[in-house]
Amino acid sequence: MSQYTPEEQRLLSSGYRGLFLFSMFFVCCFNFADRAVFAVLAQTIKQDLRLTDLEIGLLQGFSFALLYAGLGIPFGRLAARVSRLKIIAFATAIWSAATALCGVAASFVQLMFARIGVCMGEAGFMPPTSSLVADHFPAKRRASAMSIIMLGT
Repeated sequence: MSQYTPEEQRLLSSGYRGLFLFSMFFVCCFNFADRAVFAVLAQTIKQDLRLTDLEIGLLQGFSFALLYAGLGIPFGRLAARVSRLKIIAFATAIWSAATALCGVAASFVQLMFARIGVCMGEAGFMPPTSSLVADHFPAKRRASAMSIIMLGT
């Protein structure tokens, strides 16, 4: 007799784990692309909105990284209490919408708030994803699973 319920056995099947890895890899690709598009277009954005070097640096540099890293802890705690798949879906929707808002921003302040949205959404991806990997893969396969997901970057 198995110690797992039929639902748990389905979630631990190799087919489900493969679909999970592919899905998270795909989401990770968009996570990186939505973050990187700003860096690629930074000079164009700077000229279009007449931003200073300091403003463009604040929008893509240390402040973004600090906020991203700082939000990882609350998202990790949230992942212990709320559906991790729902967190990933919500975070993906937030950063995608915020990336679109970056494209229509007409001032530094609008762009800053849109970038904060991108940061908040992207910070919500990795903690629940790591937790799901821990649930779906044995300890000896977790590093491989995470490396496949992180290939998206």
